[in-house]
Amino acid sequence: MPAFRYLLRLDTTLGLALDSHDAAKSGDCRRLTALLIGAALWVTVVACERVSSPQGPSDQTATSVRTSSPSPSVLPVACGTRPGPRGGLAFAYMNNLEQGVLFGGQDSNNRYLNDTWAWKAGCWSQLAPLHSPPPLVAPAATYDTVRKIVVMYGIYYQGSGWAAGTWSWNGLDWVATTTVVPVFPALPLAYDPNSQRVILFGESLVGGLPQTWAFDGNQWQQLSPSTQPTHRQQAGMTLDPTTNSLLLFGGISGDNNQELGDTWSWNGTNWTKLNPATSPPSRANATMVTSSSLGRVVLIGGEHAPSVLADAWTWDGQTWSPMSSIGPREGARAIDTGSQIVVFGGWTDKQVSNDVWSWNGTAWASE
Repeated sequence: MPAFRYLLRLDTTLGLALDSHDAAKSGDCRRLTALLIGAALWVTVVACERVSSPQGPSDQTATSVRTSSPSPSVLPVACGTRPGPRGGLAFAYMNNLEQGVLFGGQDSNNRYLNDTWAWKAGCWSQLAPLHSPPPLVAPAATYDTVRKIVVMYGIYYQGSGWAAGTWSWNGLDWVATTTVVPVFPALPLAYDPNSQRVILFGESLVGGLPQTWAFDGNQWQQLSPSTQPTHRQQAGMTLDPTTNSLLLFGGISGDNNQELGDTWSWNGTNWTKLNPATSPPSRANATMVTSSSLGRVVLIGGEHAPSVLADAWTWDGQTWSPMSSIGPREGARAIDTGSQIVVFGGWTDKQVSNDVWSWNGTAWASE
């Protein structure tokens, strides 16, 4: 079954709306309406059958401060045991520790998770940090190479409405920031080596406007580039090693809920729309990752409703080219270890998975 697709926005007429991209096509969705505080704002939720509401926040919220760095507990997990099936997770690689960290996602029972796992040299370990973010909807994470932390952003439902938070992972514990946090659903997040900041591009919850933000490890700052992509959700973004700039592709349009197939580059100060000779078909919720071994960007699958796509592509700095694929996959996430890329989870055309694939620059291998 195709993965959950949604648009989330606050507008002047309907208030906070969570709309299923598949709902209009499948007809298997339910509509819930609830009254918010003050009787002036209504929440309209359209959710497909396989979606459940995220759980509320844990003891750590977006406004709490965690300064301690205790040693984490490691649950006894044999090498080869891996996280359960899930899609829409956060996955980032810490070069300083030569270790990947995985957080959350949506499991086969439609629950949003907040477990933390470490991956190193093919072995998985479930961690039990002292503090943890709440279960997040489609979190995004990236490694800040200067500060040597993983930065993660996500939204969650806290009883009275949607909230957003930013957390950092230092290899031991999750630490919440106290900065003003922009509220964006299903966004791409990537580290920009030019400005040495984490870049977020998304569609604002209020008004659906395209916005670019930068995070310096302490504060978010909204940027004002002269050019930027149209408003969208579920785009892919990662570092283009051929130009040392960020590459953004696709997503769902905020205008007509249709998938996009455009390619953009961020040079640290401005966005530029690229016009490659060859381009992948339009899609959303694809997996995009830098492949150091290949020296290119790799794009895997995604969804063009109602189909989960089974193709894969590489970007050489000028154009896209098809490459071998792991099969139908949406909402998987991948890390670049330097010698290989490692892909985990996501939805196939039949179910949510927890399989692991690696790419060494030449061929795929199932682990």
